[in-house]
Amino acid sequence: MSCLLNPFPFYGRDLELKKLKQWIVEDECRLSEIERQAIHSIGAEDRAISFRALIAASKISPTNLLEALQSLGRRRLVEKEETETGVLFSIQPILREFVNQL
Repeated sequence: MSCLLNPFPFYGRDLELKKLKQWIVEDECRLSEIERQAIHSIGAEDRAISFRALIAASKISPTNLLEALQSLGRRRLVEKEETETGVLFSIQPILREFVNQL
């Protein structure tokens, strides 16, 4: 019965990924190389990553990385979470999936 109600169960998700990909590809030309590196480094992680770990993973200078994260945050591409142990950065799962496909 569920097949009759939703004959293409992944259609919505595929469409979402397609729109996201189109948006990212169009927006990616506006991203600096450092912003690209930062978002790819965050996307490579399974969970939120600390600033210190992100510096080590991306090999970007702390100043440049901070500027990139602020810019990505303003565009809602990176999420910032403040914890007792420090600040963690992450991206939405759908964006992570797309970034990991590149």
